[in-house]
Amino acid sequence: MNYDLKKLGAVIEIPDSYKPVTEKDIERIINKKNDLAFKNELLRILHLNTKCEYLVDTLNPYKFIMTSEITPYFKIDSNAYYFIIDHERSISSSSPKVEDSVYYVGSKMGSVAGFKFIESKYLRKLNAYKRINYSYMISSGKKTIGFAFYGPQEQDVRRFINTIKKK
Repeated sequence: MNYDLKKLGAVIEIPDSYKPVTEKDIERIINKKNDLAFKNELLRILHLNTKCEYLVDTLNPYKFIMTSEITPYFKIDSNAYYFIIDHERSISSSSPKVEDSVYYVGSKMGSVAGFKFIESKYLRKLNAYKRINYSYMISSGKKTIGFAFYGPQEQDVRRFINTIKKK
């Protein structure tokens, strides 16, 4: 399915199994006790940025994609890259073993089809549960969006990012 990244004037190919969900759907889908902090984090992001949209994988409802509008414009360059690394390290847990905390794994910078991006990876662990988040800040011209993949296991999300193209 071609998902419209309206603010960038682009599309990205994602599997057809992803469908938009509302806040009520998130409350219903993520209902295990061990996922309470993860659910609260998703809902907090949704409340802070009303232009956020969540897509859930109907085959595996614990896999989400989130898009959000980032304002003001955030220029993707080496300064932004090092700022993100420094910022994320300062707010991240110092160890992936801390109970129910988000651990910042690292970042990469790249470009595809005229779009620049910074990819960051995060790990959340609670007992035997694990969530992996790949977040992207993608920009073109004077526009920037956030695009994030959440799931219980490692994913090759770069294959989706590599499909971005201008409309």
